[in-house]
Order: sequence, then structure tokens, then C-alpha cells
Amino acid sequence: MDPLSHITSTALAASVFVRQERDKWPMIGTAVVAGVAPDLDGLSLLWGFSAYVRYHQSLTHNLFVVPVLILLVAYLFYRFSPYHNFPALLGLSALGGFGHLLLDLTITWGLAPFWPLSPKTYCLNLVLLTDPVFLLVCGTACYLIFRHTWWSYRRLLALIIFPSLALYLLARYFFLLPR
Repeated sequence: MDPLSHITSTALAASVFVRQERDKWPMIGTAVVAGVAPDLDGLSLLWGFSAYVRYHQSLTHNLFVVPVLILLVAYLFYRFSPYHNFPALLGLSALGGFGHLLLDLTITWGLAPFWPLSPKTYCLNLVLLTDPVFLLVCGTACYLIFRHTWWSYRRLLALIIFPSLALYLLARYFFLLPR
């Protein structure tokens, strides 16, 4: 999916785990940075489009590199942010990193989770690159919860939004895909 979908869905999911508002930005920031970190392989575009096609969705989108990215992001936030609960930061980082893989599994490009051992890609073929409904729902929810007046409703919004989005994607899979 597109970076904005990763950012908004990860921020919404991470906000559920924030207990004190003063911890909001380091905790959500950890999840969001880890949620976009797998897209570092997009820098392969600097070496040309053929390198991008070859390495994007494989180099840092696999089950071997994502855990390293998760640990790195959690450590950096532990070291440089005012929030010093490493297990919580590690969990939020894992939420972002593995959530990224789950969302990218829905796009038509495919995902090579076992690269470099296997170049085989997997995809659910639900979304070309971005899904306007997914982005609109997550973006609107983020807008609402990050206004102080809606912050207290973040868990309720997430409880409504994530199952609804899952049903939406399931409906796309079963009813909108050609068989």
C-alpha cells in the first residue's frame, strides 16, 4: 500500500495502546516509523527503474529483515525519545513492521516474505497501490483522534474501523475479484 495508508493505519492502531497522553508521540512515532521502514527498499530507485522493480517488495519486505528493522527502530526511540519502556516500544515497533507486511500482502505487486531464500511472491490482489476507501477511513479517524476532543474515543474508533476495513477487504476478495 501507499505510505500514507501505512502511516494512518499504524497511527490509529498504535493509539489504542497509549495510556497517558504525554506518551502519545514517542509511542505512536515508534510504530509509524517502523510501519514505513520496510519501504526503505524503495531507495533502490536511485539505481534505476530495473533495480527498483527487482528489489522493491523484497529487499526489506521479508521475514528476515523486518525483525531487524523492528529492533532498530525500537532501540532508536528508546535511546533518543523521552519514553523508556523498551518492551512497549518493541511491541509498537512490531505492530508497525508486521502490519506493513500484512497491508502490502493486499496489493497486486506481491510480497516476497522469504527472500532471499525464495523469490516467490504472494499477493491477495485486492488493491493496485492504494485503496481510496481504506485511506479515507484511516485518514479521517486519525484526524479525529489527534484532535484533543476525540482522543478519548480512539479505542472505540479503532474497534469500529479495523473490523469494518477487514470486512471491506474480505468483500473485495470474495465479490470483486474475477474468478
